[in-house]
Amino acid sequence: HKEYRRQRQMCIRDRDDAERAVILRLKHECGPDYTRKLETMLKDMHLSSNLRSAFAEAGGASTPFEFEVDVLTQAHWPPFHDVPLTLSSSMQSALLRYETFYHTCHSGRSLHWCHALGSLLVRADLGEAGVKDLVVSTLQAAVLLVFNTRDVQTFSELEQATHMPLHELQRTLQSLSLIHISEPTRPERIS
Repeated sequence: HKEYRRQRQMCIRDRDDAERAVILRLKHECGPDYTRKLETMLKDMHLSSNLRSAFAEAGGASTPFEFEVDVLTQAHWPPFHDVPLTLSSSMQSALLRYETFYHTCHSGRSLHWCHALGSLLVRADLGEAGVKDLVVSTLQAAVLLVFNTRDVQTFSELEQATHMPLHELQRTLQSLSLIHISEPTRPERIS
């Protein structure tokens, strides 16, 4: 896991450098007004990385799962659809811990959680198929975690447990039923 994380971090750094180069070229070709929002978006990602490090150093990352937050300036990012959602108690406590940390750093700012943009790595026991790691959205994870209490759930029980709007729950269940499980491939070694 640490090796994959290191490789992912290296890819992120390379991607950041490439994005900066593209923004500089656009700024040169089209002017600074054209790239202002793009520069703020890149700055948000850098500040989010710093906040993640500070949160981990403050002991906030002591959850039973990995937890990373990206704090984005709402005015500079494309609009997104917000979905009301009730999270599991462990996920909710992690959010509250992060909010407390964030407000100690930035007292005048508020956080708005957009669960529809989140993703998780969930380890699931799929019976005969074995234990699998699933990369799912926060909405899908909220539904899957309901099955920790009982193997069989009705639609109304899922709706009651997650508090998702009817159409979102239908869409989430449909996406979970169409998941293709494949064996992970090893990344190629770059020398």
